[in-house]
Order: sequence, then structure tokens, then C-alpha cells
Amino acid sequence: MNDAEFNEISKFVYLLADKSKKITLEGFYSNLDPKTKKDGSPVTQYDIKAEKIICDLISKKFPNHNIFAEEISSKALGSDYTWIVDPIDGTMNFMNGIPQFAISIGYEESGEIKCGVIFDPIKNEIFYAEKGGGAFLNNTRIRVSNKKKLKDSLLVT
Repeated sequence: MNDAEFNEISKFVYLLADKSKKITLEGFYSNLDPKTKKDGSPVTQYDIKAEKIICDLISKKFPNHNIFAEEISSKALGSDYTWIVDPIDGTMNFMNGIPQFAISIGYEESGEIKCGVIFDPIKNEIFYAEKGGGAFLNNTRIRVSNKKKLKDSLLVT
């Protein structure tokens, strides 16, 4: 992909996160009827709705791209371009009213991650990174600390 096409991808990743925001916020603190997936993990109707919105938009704009989605919308077309989608990353928190979950979307080209977004709809914070282009929080550049000694650092777990 050339630079102009890649810039289009970057903008599109933002759009995908924004379009699924409404569904996740609508579902938070609502009556959920979670199901259990084959792997034993929970899935809600909001995971499925948000994923559908994201994957439908990807399929419409890039019909020949692969999609690897956590819930139901995966499609393998043998393309060099793949989207990785977790519509509600932190479903257990989401289900229990804990406001720590995110919409996670990545874009891969020929096996190499090119960009990704982690969007926290509760805080309205969007973390975005692009290979060779840096990382951003709400369009403000973020950087790795220049601390050299562990004792001078802040660690959080």
C-alpha cells in the first residue's frame, strides 16, 4: 500500500472505533443476557452488535480484506491485508459495570501490524499507533519515558 492509501487506513481505524462507541455505551449498565462461547468466555449482544458494525464497515470499504474478529464476523479471503477486531476488549468488566474496557482494532499487512487503536468509550480516550508514525492519545503525541533507572520510574500493575 502506498502512503496515501495507508493514511486512508489510519483515518478509517478512527472511524471504526467511533461508529461502535454508541453501541458499547448503550450496553454498559444495561440488562445483559450474556452467552458462553465455545472457549468458555462470555459474549454479550453488545459485543456482537459492535463487531457487526465494525466488520460491515470494513467489508464495505475493503471487500477483499481478511477480518479476524473475536465473536462471529471473521472471514479469511487469502488477502495480504487483515483486520483484527475485539469489539469489547474486557467483556467481563463490561458485564459487571466496571468501566475498564475498550474497543480494540488492528490492521495488518503481509503479516506485519501497521496500525491499531484502543478506544475507551467511557473516558472518550483513543490511543492510536502507526508503524513509523508514532503513538498518540487523543491526537496528542505520546512517547516512551526517557528514564534510565528503575528507581526513577513509576510502575503500575
